[in-house]
Amino acid sequence: MDFMKYFNNKKYYCEQCDKKFDSQDILNTHAKEIHKKTLLKCSNCGKTFLHEKDRLHHMREEKQTEKENRKIKGYK
Repeated sequence: MDFMKYFNNKKYYCEQCDKKFDSQDILNTHAKEIHKKTLLKCSNCGKTFLHEKDRLHHMREEKQTEKENRKIKGYK
């Protein structure tokens, strides 16, 4: 049995052509260059996303982390 195939899974795939990629960044580059897809950018950190739902999820997580960091420092 070939166990290495489980370690080489590519988990990011293009919904338009079903190609698989090792990272979200590579998928984003592929979508932008091959499919001329507009990327959505986080206004805080500049990270790019293919879908609005992913960008919003990321921004909520960033806001929550920022809020927790303020609590640790003693700010409200």
